[in-house]
Amino acid sequence: MLGYLAAQILGVADQSMADKVKAERVSNAKALLAKDEAMQAKLS
Repeated sequence: MLGYLAAQILGVADQSMADKVKAERVSNAKALLAKDEAMQAKLS
């Protein structure tokens, strides 16, 4: 978790790092939505 926070802080001064953090957030959000969809289907 601290590595993620450090990457966010470094992203303030380094656009490449900021882009990587943003891509990671998008990836995590997509994975979470897929897991939620699977769980909702299982519960229906």
